[in-house]
Amino acid sequence: MASFVRKFDSAVGSKPDGTNLPINAIDSYSADRFSSDADKAFFEGVFNKVIKNIVALDLGFYKGKERRTIFTLSFSARTGPIECHVDKQTGEKHYDNSKKVPDGYEAIGGYESSGTTGGFQRFVFKKPIAAKSIRVAFDKNTDGSSWLSIVGARAILGSEVTDIPPGPDNGSVTPIDPDTDTDPQPPTPPTPKPEPDQTVKGVKIPYAVTGKTRTEGWNYNENDGLRIDYEHNKFPDFVNNAMVVYGQFVGKVTEDEERGFKWSWATHTGSGTLVNTYMVATKNGSGKCRARFEEDHPHGYSTLIEQGTGLGAKTGKIWGLMGIRKNVVDAAGKVTGVLLELWEDQGGMLADGKPANKWKKLLSHVDTKWMITDYSKDGIECTCRMDDDRGDKNIKVEKVLLVELAA
Repeated sequence: MASFVRKFDSAVGSKPDGTNLPINAIDSYSADRFSSDADKAFFEGVFNKVIKNIVALDLGFYKGKERRTIFTLSFSARTGPIECHVDKQTGEKHYDNSKKVPDGYEAIGGYESSGTTGGFQRFVFKKPIAAKSIRVAFDKNTDGSSWLSIVGARAILGSEVTDIPPGPDNGSVTPIDPDTDTDPQPPTPPTPKPEPDQTVKGVKIPYAVTGKTRTEGWNYNENDGLRIDYEHNKFPDFVNNAMVVYGQFVGKVTEDEERGFKWSWATHTGSGTLVNTYMVATKNGSGKCRARFEEDHPHGYSTLIEQGTGLGAKTGKIWGLMGIRKNVVDAAGKVTGVLLELWEDQGGMLADGKPANKWKKLLSHVDTKWMITDYSKDGIECTCRMDDDRGDKNIKVEKVLLVELAA
């Protein structure tokens, strides 16, 4: 019986080294990584829901051919968010790492990497588990260094432990080549299939449209960026939509900020406002993308997924972005999820002012937890969000568009 790869939906960890964030270890097996030399360093892969029949964990270690890493695995089946303390001044999240196996977690066992490969190694459990998250607690490296550095992490599913080559109780290590891995993926929620490209005001839209559009968004600037709001949409108009913006930075790019799109119940005004907001965005500098949900403004948010990397932004170069929010409907007409996508026109805008329409999908996620679909009170509020510390003085918008998608 075959085993199945199950990628983590998000990740957390002890304080990282610079940009070597936990999420780097779950997007794809590549040169970027998670690294931390914090006291009692740890990495934790997180699923959006409890996943059953996990029989092993694949890990790829930085400098995996030069040293062996000794670590402890544990797991949690708690369905709520991972508890953390947020520093009110810096916004940094601090997770409990006082114990190798924190309260509320169950131990899986102690393991040691082989020291012979830079690829994935497979660590088999004594018995299958059902987990919301799996934690890797660092013990030591055989070269004496204090770094926990993970290049790749993914769970392995199967009906029985025998689905995977058996090994000793303390964990079997089976190197595999990430570039040639062919493990089948487990089923994922169905997503709408893109329709043939439909051009609206020169922009190719990947899903069927209704013909309704808006271009007269309300611009406002608060010295931390530019927002273009489409308010007062009469429900159910524009619940399914694509937002498009082309623009450029005329001065220095604020690399740590983001450009993206938001779909809300209400305007983000005042602390504690219930907004039920979906957001997709890409970093101005690195191009890394994420989707998140914000229940109340400005603190009640959670990351849904960090996935994909765009081109980023360069001074004077026109970029094009598209955000998709669309209900996922089954054959009986029941809404089963909310599709969130981020696309990038990697050709930008042509010399004649027309979009290049070289669209690449950077991020795609189906939300089945929050399922915000009822905007009947005030209609859906749609926002193009471009952050920069000099606001609209540094951002020039070339084209903006809101397109209603067919249900």
